[in-house]
Amino acid sequence: MPLVCDTSVVIVIGGTTIDQIATGLVLAEVQVYMRDGHPTLTLGRTLGPLPAFPDPWDNQTITLTLGGTLVFSGFTGRSLTHPDSEHGWMREWTCYGLSKLAEYVPVTDSNTLTDLARFNTQPDDPNNIQSRDGRTIGQAVLEVLTMPENAELLQALGVGNYSSFGSGASATCTVSGGVVQTSITVTGAGTGYTTAPTVRFSGGGGGGATATAHVSGGTVTGITLVSGGSGYLAAPVIVITTLPAATVADLDTLAFLPPYEMDFSGEHILQSIEGIVQGGHPNHFVQVLPDGTIRFYDPRTFTATINAVLNDITTDNARWDMPQLTLDWSQSYTRVLVRGNSYVVPITLQTLPWPGSSATDGGLVTDFAHDGLTEAKAIALWVYTDFTNPLTSQGTALAHATVSSGTIASITVDNSGYNYSSAPSVLITDLTGTSAAATAVLGSGSTAGMVTAINVTNAGSGYSSSPTVTLTGPAVGNSDVGTCTMSSTTQVTVTSSNSKTNWPADYWDQTNTGHQASIVLRSDTISDVTQTYTSKVTANTSLSPGGTSVITLQVAAPATSYNSYQIYGTAGGASFVWRRYRVTNTAVAAQMTSYFPWPVPYKNSAATLVSTAQAVVQYSSTGSEPFNQTPIGVNVDPTSGTILLARPSALVYSPDGKTAVPPSNVQVFLPVNTGALQAVYPPDSPPGTPVYGGTAYTALGIQRTKYLSMPDWTDYSQSSNMALFAQEYFGTCSNVVIEGTISYHGLLSAALAPGQGLSITGSGYTTGYEGIVLPVVACNVRFNQRAEGGSLFETELTFSTRRMPFTGAQFQRPAMKGQPLGFAEGMAGGMAEAARFGIGGLVAAGLGALQSAVAPTMALGQQLSQYLQQTGGGMGAAVEGTIGNMAGMGAFGGGEQAELGEVSREHGGAKTISTREANERHKQEILRQNTLRGKAGPAERAERIKDRQEAARQVAKKRKERVQERMAKAPEGTGHLIQVHGETDEEGARRQAMQAEPGEEQVGG
Repeated sequence: MPLVCDTSVVIVIGGTTIDQIATGLVLAEVQVYMRDGHPTLTLGRTLGPLPAFPDPWDNQTITLTLGGTLVFSGFTGRSLTHPDSEHGWMREWTCYGLSKLAEYVPVTDSNTLTDLARFNTQPDDPNNIQSRDGRTIGQAVLEVLTMPENAELLQALGVGNYSSFGSGASATCTVSGGVVQTSITVTGAGTGYTTAPTVRFSGGGGGGATATAHVSGGTVTGITLVSGGSGYLAAPVIVITTLPAATVADLDTLAFLPPYEMDFSGEHILQSIEGIVQGGHPNHFVQVLPDGTIRFYDPRTFTATINAVLNDITTDNARWDMPQLTLDWSQSYTRVLVRGNSYVVPITLQTLPWPGSSATDGGLVTDFAHDGLTEAKAIALWVYTDFTNPLTSQGTALAHATVSSGTIASITVDNSGYNYSSAPSVLITDLTGTSAAATAVLGSGSTAGMVTAINVTNAGSGYSSSPTVTLTGPAVGNSDVGTCTMSSTTQVTVTSSNSKTNWPADYWDQTNTGHQASIVLRSDTISDVTQTYTSKVTANTSLSPGGTSVITLQVAAPATSYNSYQIYGTAGGASFVWRRYRVTNTAVAAQMTSYFPWPVPYKNSAATLVSTAQAVVQYSSTGSEPFNQTPIGVNVDPTSGTILLARPSALVYSPDGKTAVPPSNVQVFLPVNTGALQAVYPPDSPPGTPVYGGTAYTALGIQRTKYLSMPDWTDYSQSSNMALFAQEYFGTCSNVVIEGTISYHGLLSAALAPGQGLSITGSGYTTGYEGIVLPVVACNVRFNQRAEGGSLFETELTFSTRRMPFTGAQFQRPAMKGQPLGFAEGMAGGMAEAARFGIGGLVAAGLGALQSAVAPTMALGQQLSQYLQQTGGGMGAAVEGTIGNMAGMGAFGGGEQAELGEVSREHGGAKTISTREANERHKQEILRQNTLRGKAGPAERAERIKDRQEAARQVAKKRKERVQERMAKAPEGTGHLIQVHGETDEEGARRQAMQAEPGEEQVGG
């Protein structure tokens, strides 16, 4: 586009074209657009005598056309009325663009009619809407903007540029050979269409398909394919919307499918949308054009439509001023690594070998050996009570008596038991017989610790049937009680209440071979909440019958006056027989887990989804297929590499629930970690060898990796999306940032629409910036009312290659979880300070270094020329908008507060407080602080008033100088800004300072 200096200025207020001369209108400046800010227009008018409120221009629509181009559309938002000593009262207005009007529209969900619209919720969420699953960011935003409740409110304010109020139409298509076919089916006709809506093909992997809709009677009656496009791998989604094609095309580029829930919510619909967009596409920003069209701009796509030709600095008629430039690499990262959750896959293992395998098992073997017993011996000595009665000491021998003529003839050992250190006692009980006695005999060698025989020492008398024979166990079961003393807060000496109780060393510890016990201590002397104390047991000494054992606590007790104990633990040992199985592949065993991160289909039924490990016990009388099978609960222990069934597999098909029937096969369906999901950009080459990129690396040698943690990423199928995200993020942080301002003397029509790029060239010399695209993020036009011998306009451009990198924490939280507020990474330090004091008109306030004098352009350009060319036509960095936040603020009417880049997330990208809303919060905080100041003492208030007097004098002086300068240039017939008649600067300053703060009495002169 050519550079144009057009004097045509048309301003319309409340539908009426304004005569600037007749009304005394003075235009100050227009902020045509600004990233992270609203377009604004400032103007003033001579009043004469002080008029009554309201003014005819208050709260009116307003448009401004320059050189035939509509550059501003909005409303008058506030006014400032003040006197001038020469010409009477003057009123000046600040007008806000359409994006400010959009702040008055809340999010309304078409389904719930609440202010929360949710997309990509978890399948098990009770409020899940399946048609909203699997949405890209662009698709979700399009639906929110198309919801009738939102579209009607926006359209009523002139935002959106909707073609009609129609909604509800839908259609489907088919693809053959990568081309969309002509047979497009309208599945929903919708209602309320007064003009044909836009038809867009979204997704499917291809592109280029176009179509037009036909409307009759307010409904969509058909869709005609114009072009089938190419490269479609699947049928694309047909989007039918009344939004303009430019908006839909922008949204189609927002192709990131987030692994987290997207929640659009709150009072400000566009701010909520911008937060979601920037959560996955941090380079994009939202603008509302003067015609109401909502655009989503990506500065990486800007091309150099504007060429700033710098003449020699001594030339008087130079159109372009020398730019101010700053370079920043403090937040540069030259490699991005996105780390997701562990990639969990299902693996099926079984005890039988798989068909065609030469292995002796299918990856799962029995692991029944315990307490020194071999696998075979543990099976032979196992009894069902080892599982059903865990309180009984494991390894207890079993026997029965034979009666003859009323006496005990013999006692037969049914189960020899194990782990006896001395012969157990034999107890013979019966309701009729008496006096019988016997002693047990322990074996040696391979039968050591086992009862091999029971000798009857007294046959007794009166036995009418076989009496019960009970032998004492070799150790305690899984619990014990007794008394205790404490020599320290971590060691307890216990004495069991059962004088026959015994246990080996570390019987109660937390290892895989221990019983993982906890001990409960009680005191008769402590009266507060520590009277009872519980701790896990980390070690214990052996206990002999009638002796003592020292228990070591995991966490120190609060006192040593505890006098009794109860200890309890897992059964372990024999209770693991027919329940514990070992995974033979040690790598799989170490990485198996209990849960799948998402529901997976289970092999038994395509309709069954499971989230945990599963197991089945299979049995047939022949030991081979076909099997009967029974599901059974299972617990996974990756530390020991074993799985533990909920009950013994040998009892599943037992005819009486007591007799062991070994299963034919045990099969488990296990979740197994295969490593963290990762996406890296630039891709490693070769794999595992980092590759760095961006000008921060090529020019400055910076090798920094940005790690982004996204635990919600659990599905490998989203790897391509995460790779896209890594690439997107890399674009925000890999290059040296260039930003600054440059002024053009005249109306630069090429810069009046967003989406422009700037290149800087020299007249007769090389700057080094010729091949660099500097995205323009703000355009401000100032009006010179009487530019004698000069330009009527001055166009100031703010450019920045700074993008908007967020921290990984903003993406890692699941949906519906809160996160504290925080400043966006990379924000310039000076900006917050400027916002705190409401500094207006300081273009460089948010840049720090840009407050300095004009940088030597040639030197900087030559310094960069060697390496910035390789960015492929531009730095390709997203704009932070720091300069733009400050550009043009506060001129001709008091300072607009700078906007803080405050960001908040509720999922990793679900809810955002944009810079605009943060600014409003900041203003509320200032108001609160001012209210608190009213509670200060008299001395503090007097000192504060003195400070305000001096500040007011300086403000009055600067305002008078500014107003006099502008009014001197004003056309004939216009008025001037004045003070109260006869009031000096000092008197005016004192009058303003005497206005009391809230809660403060006025102080006389």
